Amino acid sequence: MKSKTTHETGLSLTMQAIAELEAGKGKRFQTLQAFIDDLHSEESSNLPKPSDVIIAHRAEIRAIVHTHHASNPRIVESIVCSNDEGSHLSILIDPDSQTTLFDIAAISLELKKLLGVRVEVLTPNALPERFRTKLIEMAQPI
Repeated sequence: MKSKTTHETGLSLTMQAIAELEAGKGKRFQTLQAFIDDLHSEESSNLPKPSDVIIAHRAEIRAIVHTHHASNPRIVESIVCSNDEGSHLSILIDPDSQTTLFDIAAISLELKKLLGVRVEVLTPNALPERFRTKLIEMAQPI
């Protein structure tokens, strides 16, 4: 007997809740917006917080960045995104003369695979000029 995946289980629970809501039996959800809000909170409750994954993988993050011709990885999540579960990380790196766009993309993909969260890799010149100085000053070393 094949067991249901988490996605299949979640989908059947969602379909059941929608059916109850449409039938007027859904006491748990008085409005469609309440249902959507609850569904969103259930989906993100299993995702890690970005700050937790950084702490657990500092050495690996630095190694991945250095492997792709860059250095000085810093987190800018406090400005660019939140630390909520399910959010993403914004990492600022200093490219060297050999760094290409392929390196930046590879860093992003490898970090996403390692950390389990979406990772945006930025360079100082990629930051908006009017925020650049402030973001660089506030970035936290990894």
